[in-house]
Amino acid sequence: MRKREAVLLQDAALDSIILAVDHFNRAVGPSRLEASIIFAQRALELLLKSAIYEQTGKIREKGEDYTYGFKKCLNVATDQLGILSLEERISLQALEADRDAATHHLIESDEPLLYIKVQSAVTIFGALLHRVFDEQLTDYLPMRALPVSAEPPSSLAEALDAEIVAVRALVAPKKRQGVQARARLRPLLNLEAAVWGRAERPTEKELDRAMAALREGRDWRVVFPGVATLELESDPGDSHIPVAIRLTRSEGPPVHRVQGGDDAEALAFREVNPFDRWSLRLSDVAQRVGLSRPRTLALVEHLGLKDDEEFYKEIALGGDQIIPRYSQRAVERIGEALGVVDMDEVWRNYQQGHRYGQRG
Repeated sequence: MRKREAVLLQDAALDSIILAVDHFNRAVGPSRLEASIIFAQRALELLLKSAIYEQTGKIREKGEDYTYGFKKCLNVATDQLGILSLEERISLQALEADRDAATHHLIESDEPLLYIKVQSAVTIFGALLHRVFDEQLTDYLPMRALPVSAEPPSSLAEALDAEIVAVRALVAPKKRQGVQARARLRPLLNLEAAVWGRAERPTEKELDRAMAALREGRDWRVVFPGVATLELESDPGDSHIPVAIRLTRSEGPPVHRVQGGDDAEALAFREVNPFDRWSLRLSDVAQRVGLSRPRTLALVEHLGLKDDEEFYKEIALGGDQIIPRYSQRAVERIGEALGVVDMDEVWRNYQQGHRYGQRG
């Protein structure tokens, strides 16, 4: 027997995904882009809440009046329930940032990139619907009504090339269209942030840096190195819809994370608060990967995560106080490793090498 609140949330999610597709497919209409993004994000948030409530029986923290926020839904779905892949999480985190800009400020996008955003949202929605509830999106949404584009992009790079051409025209010398350029750059910066596991929105300074870099003629793959690691996959997988698009991660060009004082070419993002990137305690990591703290620490040591700042950093707070913290990428790396390592052997080796407990 399905939980009633989960059913109602699923029904509301289906209403929203239908509205997202309907607004996208309109020939003309005010706020077509904004409405498509807002309804697509709402659809995914409500479907995630439906799935989480169905499987755990709660979507509120104890003592809280409000349900989980979207970030919490992504964490639970990815790390606790395993119903969302890491690449799907990137797409949805970027979609949430776009929704925020569409609701509270300005956002603009060329047709190919908007098509990718909406079609990938519908693909993920269909996959979740089948993965969790064993239902088909096409039972609710006719095949003819899926997002339609007269010129669907053949690759993500093709869509981004078109975006960058438009932005360069807006930031050309003697042009006074900085506001429009920022509106077009926000979806790219949101996607870049999502790749790196960064939840906060791009700042005006970061938008200025990106604009300056593009005005100087720098390749967008250098300005947005995280986005350069993404590509499109057309396999419908478990979405079971006739036209599907997924963002997947490729090797991409060699990149490094820009630090606060670096004068490097990758100008879009700078570290501001180290706790934004390395936000997780050992206990947080353990909870997300489903291990005890000691076993998590054993696997951290086995994988050498403390030797790589992509995963771990000791943050100095002044004086002699040092706070150890892990990044979201550490959770992803441990999750990948759990499928291939012998955890019992890792634990035995750790115990042999550590007679006493060790803090993480």
